[in-house]
Amino acid sequence: MKSIYTLTLLLVFILMPMSEVSAQTSETDLIGTWKLNYENTLSKVSQAMRSKFDSLPAQARTKAELAYRDRLIYLKSDESFLMSLTDGKTVSGFWKFNEGANQLEVSTSRGKVFNYKARVLNSNTLILVIDPLNTSALFSEMEFTKIKN
Repeated sequence: MKSIYTLTLLLVFILMPMSEVSAQTSETDLIGTWKLNYENTLSKVSQAMRSKFDSLPAQARTKAELAYRDRLIYLKSDESFLMSLTDGKTVSGFWKFNEGANQLEVSTSRGKVFNYKARVLNSNTLILVIDPLNTSALFSEMEFTKIKN
């Protein structure tokens, strides 16, 4: 019994520093070109939202997929951004990152503001949690892979 307690305590002390390191984020990690990992993002959709998506007419599903698949976001060091969609549409504006709250705020040139919580941010991966009050969002979170610094 004592050995189980000792082993559990040891694991807690070993894993605790790892979680702190992975929780540390920096605004400089965001700068670069990010590509949406559509398959990973889609795999995390709730069953209810997936059923809703699957029930859409084929044309609407294709349009939604084109809005997300191969989506690129260029986050520049001057805090401007450009988002490029597969269908050729682009969105531009500005971004800012609150490191203490792991909060990314994106403001489009048309005045729309979106807030995301960075659940994971490192030199290769960015997972953004979407505000649950945004009922029009297909995904609850989006996973991006950095393809260029």
